[in-house]
Amino acid sequence: MLNADPAWKKQLLKKGAEVAAMLSALLDKKEVNLASLPPPKDPKEDPELRLRRWLDAIDRAIKAFGTEEYGRCAVCGEELDPRALADAPWLMNCTKHPPV
Repeated sequence: MLNADPAWKKQLLKKGAEVAAMLSALLDKKEVNLASLPPPKDPKEDPELRLRRWLDAIDRAIKAFGTEEYGRCAVCGEELDPRALADAPWLMNCTKHPPV
């Protein structure tokens, strides 16, 4: 089992709050800069959908944190690189199985 760094959970919670604030602002018809998120797979992706997708990914990682599921690829179950998790603790897939 991966030895998850407690700082990663703090990062997850912080990023979740950041994305939730962006979504709230967007729903309030305010200008929102999504530059802090990875680029969308489809340049025409709806910003609201993109933010909701990110919140879902962060929520899944928070729920999995501290379990055998956290830090393992959601497709093949292989342990994820701890350095990659340190950079993006919401990561759910290995490099062989990038998210769709």
